[in-house]
Order: sequence, then C-alpha cells, then structure tokens
Amino acid sequence: MAKMVVARNQQREMERLHPKPTYSRIVMLAFDVVGGVGEKAFAFTEKFGQRLWLLNVQFWFRSKTVGTPCFVTWRIVTCEDEPKSYEQIILVHEPVMHMNYLGLPYMGWHSEAEHFSFDMMKFYEGKPRRFAVGVLNGSAPGLMVMASFEVSEG
Repeated sequence: MAKMVVARNQQREMERLHPKPTYSRIVMLAFDVVGGVGEKAFAFTEKFGQRLWLLNVQFWFRSKTVGTPCFVTWRIVTCEDEPKSYEQIILVHEPVMHMNYLGLPYMGWHSEAEHFSFDMMKFYEGKPRRFAVGVLNGSAPGLMVMASFEVSEG
C-alpha cells in the first residue's frame, strides 16, 4: 500500500505561495461575426494584475438567422499585449486550455446555438495579462458570440 508523506507545513506553504481567491469578478465580451463562411472576428479584455486566478470561462455562440445551424471554430488565449488579428490569436498567443480539432489548435462545433462552461482554477503570475477569443465562421450567414471570464486578482 502506498503512503503519502506530507510535511507539517506543506499545506500552509502552498496557501502562502498560491492564495485562494477571496472575491472574483466577471468580465464579459460580446461581438458579432458579420458576413458568411470564412469571416473571422476576435475580441479581448482589459489588462488584469500580475497575480491572477482564472476561475471559469463561459462561451456562447448563436446563428443570427433563427433555425440555421452553424459551424464555428474558436480559440481562447491569454496574452500580454492587445491581439492585432485572428491569425495572431490562433498562432502566437498562449492558449488558456489546449484544444484540438482534427489536429488543429482550436475547438470546432456544429449547432444553431451553444453554450460551453469551463471550470479552470488556473493561476497566472508575472506580467499583467489579458484574455482574448478568436472565432471563425464556418457556415452561417452571421454569428453572435459572447465569452465571459471569471477572475480573481491578488
């Protein structure tokens, strides 16, 4: 039988190094992907502090035409500077979660409207950072996209 050996102060030391969040706030992004197949769009948050817990990410998309299914690919990233393009989000910035759709570095989904929730509890330390979402429209005449980030700073 395996036995775990834990130092007496290990739990206190981990709490000191990585304190649990005491309060959080939600930052919301909402944007449209105008046009049809192949149209791209992105949005990003303001900068957050140097010590940051990302607690939860919510992601919604919906076709602008009711009853029309759509194919959407997206990527959620973190970065220090403002992203300049969809391609920069896909290729350059650090992903918040590693996604894989047919070997490509993003997530894809086919539906008329969808909501995703990701519990993260991910700790970032160092330089101030922001979060960004890049979306590619694969089939609909237009999309409405929302993303929210629950963060705790300090």
